[in-house]
Amino acid sequence: MTDDASNPAYILFGVSQVSRCIYAWHIDTIQPADTSSNGQLPPCRILYRGQQVMPWPSDPDLVILNDRWAGSTAAMLLYDLAVTHSSVMALAVAIGPILYFYAIESELDDEKDIEWTQLYSLDTRLDKITQVRCMNNTIAIVSEDNGKHQLSIWMEIRTDMQASQVFAMEFDEPVHDMAWYMSSDAQIFLAVAFASKVAIYGQERASEVSNGMDNWILYTEVRMHDYDDSISGVAWVGNGVLVVTAGNQVRCYVKWLAHQGDNAIKTDVRDAFDATSVFDISYVANGALPLYHPRYLIYYLLWDKLDLINHILFAVYRALQIADDMDLGTGDVPVEIAPPYSLATVLELQKARKRKAAHKQSYDALFDGEDEKTSDMDYDDPTRPLTEHEAQKCKDWLKDRQLVGLTSRDQTQLVAMIDTFVEISKQGESLDDNGARFTALMKNHFLLNQMLPEDQRKQDLSSRDIAYALHSESQDLLLEQCLAQCNGKLQWQDARSMGLFLWLQKADVVRDQMEAIARNTYLSKQEDKDPVNCTLFYLALRKKALLQSLWRTAHSHKEQRIMVSFLANDFTEQRWQRAAAKNAFVLLGKQRFEYAAAFFLLADKLQDCVNVILKQLQDYQLAIAICRVYEGDHCPLIKDIIQNKMIPQALANDDRWLMMVGYWLLEQPSEAVRSMIVPLGQVTEAAATQNDEAAMVTDPTLFILYQHVKRMSAHRRPSLDDISPDLEYLFTLQVARSYERLGCPLLALYILTQYPPIKPRPSTPKQLQNGTMDLFATDDAADTSPPAPTTSHRAADLFASDDDASATPESDIFAEMSKPSTSDRAADLFASDNDIFADMPKPTASNRAVDLFASDDDAPQAQDDIFADMAPTVGDKDLSSYKALLVIRMLQTVFHGLASNSHYAPFDATLRHQYLQNRQTLFELGEKLEIPEHLFSTLLMEKTIESDTFHLYMDMIDKDQVPSNVDVEQFLILFQLGCCQVFETVLAAKPLDIATLLDMIKTFHTWNEAIRARLPHLFAKHQTFKLCIAAYICYILITTKQRHYEKSWVLLSHLSRFMDHIHEPDPTPVVVAVFAEIIKNESKMVDMDPEDFESVSDDSIFGFDLNEEQYKPKQGYQDVSTGAVVLEAATLNFVLGLLEIGMHQSQEDEEDDGKKKKKKKKKAPRTICQLCALTRFFGFFFLKQRP
Repeated sequence: MTDDASNPAYILFGVSQVSRCIYAWHIDTIQPADTSSNGQLPPCRILYRGQQVMPWPSDPDLVILNDRWAGSTAAMLLYDLAVTHSSVMALAVAIGPILYFYAIESELDDEKDIEWTQLYSLDTRLDKITQVRCMNNTIAIVSEDNGKHQLSIWMEIRTDMQASQVFAMEFDEPVHDMAWYMSSDAQIFLAVAFASKVAIYGQERASEVSNGMDNWILYTEVRMHDYDDSISGVAWVGNGVLVVTAGNQVRCYVKWLAHQGDNAIKTDVRDAFDATSVFDISYVANGALPLYHPRYLIYYLLWDKLDLINHILFAVYRALQIADDMDLGTGDVPVEIAPPYSLATVLELQKARKRKAAHKQSYDALFDGEDEKTSDMDYDDPTRPLTEHEAQKCKDWLKDRQLVGLTSRDQTQLVAMIDTFVEISKQGESLDDNGARFTALMKNHFLLNQMLPEDQRKQDLSSRDIAYALHSESQDLLLEQCLAQCNGKLQWQDARSMGLFLWLQKADVVRDQMEAIARNTYLSKQEDKDPVNCTLFYLALRKKALLQSLWRTAHSHKEQRIMVSFLANDFTEQRWQRAAAKNAFVLLGKQRFEYAAAFFLLADKLQDCVNVILKQLQDYQLAIAICRVYEGDHCPLIKDIIQNKMIPQALANDDRWLMMVGYWLLEQPSEAVRSMIVPLGQVTEAAATQNDEAAMVTDPTLFILYQHVKRMSAHRRPSLDDISPDLEYLFTLQVARSYERLGCPLLALYILTQYPPIKPRPSTPKQLQNGTMDLFATDDAADTSPPAPTTSHRAADLFASDDDASATPESDIFAEMSKPSTSDRAADLFASDNDIFADMPKPTASNRAVDLFASDDDAPQAQDDIFADMAPTVGDKDLSSYKALLVIRMLQTVFHGLASNSHYAPFDATLRHQYLQNRQTLFELGEKLEIPEHLFSTLLMEKTIESDTFHLYMDMIDKDQVPSNVDVEQFLILFQLGCCQVFETVLAAKPLDIATLLDMIKTFHTWNEAIRARLPHLFAKHQTFKLCIAAYICYILITTKQRHYEKSWVLLSHLSRFMDHIHEPDPTPVVVAVFAEIIKNESKMVDMDPEDFESVSDDSIFGFDLNEEQYKPKQGYQDVSTGAVVLEAATLNFVLGLLEIGMHQSQEDEEDDGKKKKKKKKKAPRTICQLCALTRFFGFFFLKQRP
């Protein structure tokens, strides 16, 4: 802690088990008058701040601290935000299964005793808790039960509320230690130490098809079988370095992962995405999705943000256009492209509720397919609408090029999304909001089905799509869209897939569509038309005469004569109704279920017909459709079907949308809304609504329909008074967190600002039990399901056997046929160290809700102020850390896109300009959330090292375009640290992308001059030349190991010249020249006569084809042929020889200089010795593993 930014102060406290007291001391530093400390620490003052007896029921088992030292600036930042705006846990004790959490209430500058206030207690219901690690409201608990060791994760997004369990896993071996780490973009890692390994776990991004929002997976493992002692401790330090202790050993592991067989092993995540560091894994597994991801686009489509989608797709088009001009991505080497976009424009378009008027008028014209109609438009304007021609070009380019952050399936969905956007843009304003949503989802569904393989297609629209259609007021237009999808030939499978008879409201339209289904079913076969297939539909329409006429034309059907005769009877008479029912049972025995249901209708037994459809055909939609057509919408059987079949099915499948549709059809709007918010099992219970609790939200788009129903209910009766403010508050938080867990932090921030949750009145601290339903509660399935409907409504005489002698031919028309056979809350993830906000003004309380994205129509501020009213208010101060986390999560998207494009020259200027703009936008956004600019700048620099995109900063330094808020000295120090990690990775024979070293070589002149000017003490120690020697040697080692012999030859041909001058006082000009020639790659290998290879063409000692013009390994990295090993050994020997010669030459020169003039020894020889030893070690290590 700190009470002054320049005078740090700390609280030291101890917990006594015997006296059950907490003792506290205040420690602060005293700044001496003489500022020259000569390396000594300043004196400290220790002040005893009293003791407090705690009312614990028994002696504490464990004492837990809030680990706000969790590795990065982000952890400290989020912790201090939480401290500034709410009470945050500083200490916790475990007593049995209960954890007690305490906060410090006293001010540090007071001399009063420290007061500890209990925030809350948490009943984990876990036996024998052995370890607990906390990082604010993110808690890891290890417990033991029956020899099994369980790790449970508890999280909460609010900083002053109890966490709840979100995930648990079991281990067969005991856990020795745990440690939290938070990266610069707020990704969380948990290192779990066992006896001989350390497992690193992290969050996995939720998917739309999963039922859970919280899943933790193994990122990687660090195995240490060579330890004599078991691992005793584990901790994280800066830049993701993992420190492991065992016995008297302390080992450090950097972020890079290793091959299987080395210290670290591959994981499923890394195998699937070829990640090379834990930060890459976190991005792939849990990072924010790029804005052009189809999931983001479909969400924005549901929010009616067409201008925003247009802006994103236009950015995709421009990036692909540049790539096409460069001919990138079409060769054998895959190239990933990340379209740059303006974050400020995205925020501005996201806050606007309606499309711009100019764009509304131009969309229809732009999608007519003729470019001349848009010739007067500015094609360099990034806000203009995308033309249909450009959309088509974009789709064509996506077939050959890969976008960063998208899988092949994602890319297919993006192509379908572009088609959907084109189609929706043509609709204009003809549809209402819900109708437009249904149309978009429906078109996207069918377009995607056309592109995906058959085994990946979804046959039916989701119940979410049906719900939007049900709440649309333009159903006639929706029906036209649906009929167009089946080319105007609607059949039952089409109607069922689109849920037509669930959402169509007009009774005459329902009958018309049923008649169309009957007609199209009969006409579906060009030859041998079978009236059997349409019998059920025509009898539901009560058109027996029409059906009879169809039978008269079925001359080739074997049942024609019997059916024509049988249908001629009067089925209003009981005699013929009994005959029809009897034959229905005969058909059931023959397993002709749909035909049997039709005969029950002929017998006027709708209940039996419905039972057959539900039990045998398993089609509740067909049962509802038959009831609506046969008896109308007021048929009592419809209510039974919904209550006994549809709602139980929704409960079994955890389908909130289907349950909402069911209750809406039952005209129970309150229950329909409850089904969107509370656990589904609780909805079906007859409990009082005041006991409702918020359930986990797996589909955040529920919030859109909830807001619609809420607006509509304000003008109708009954209203939604049953939804309490507390419940709506928790539901809003769940929706925001759902968007974040799905990889959409920008939408999560949109929810928290556009629809700020109204916090309920604070309650007194209470004990939370694991079984209590809270913010992270899961849906409890009902223990019992409503009884299935029965079909025992048959008269005794209807069960006559087929061979009953009393049966007449007229009453048993199938008698001659063969006898039938029998048949918890979310995560507050944040921590910190010093009080970085000590010099900041206190935030002012305001009753105005935070509204980052207020609409242009409603907002009283200037239209271009996209950050208005972002300061935390009284009602949401406990969410300040979470909002900051959402902003920090955007760093991943910015930097990973930057890393992907930065190696392509045509993107350089665009990237640099766009990055600086987005950086400033993030700063302004962070400022509104009270994130200090200097800390945000530090976060960006840390992310630069984590994502290896330092060359962008180097480029800005070289062009003197560094923003004023960038601490260049700190960046250069971080850069050197990152370089050392890269060298260590190479010398440990671990995999590394060659681009990182190439970037170091390309930017040598920039960072050499920057260190010379800003860190002269490091330049005087030849630090820059140590780095360039190491980079050069590591580059040779990588190219040799990768069998890139052409590149290795270039490097080796310049090495002698490089070593001849590196020991000079200032070899900068030579190093710059050598590196420039290396980049040009102008040195070629010696031309060789193919005749020299004739005798060894087939049985070559090399693993590559000697007849090729270039030396191309057939097996790449796996080439361990004798020739390859010999070449590698020769290369290493050559490098070692030059290093040794350079070392001896340097020593001789210095001896000669020493005779003339005594002076201090240069540092270059020592550097060369170190590198020589490391390279020799690498050579021995590498050759030792060869066959």
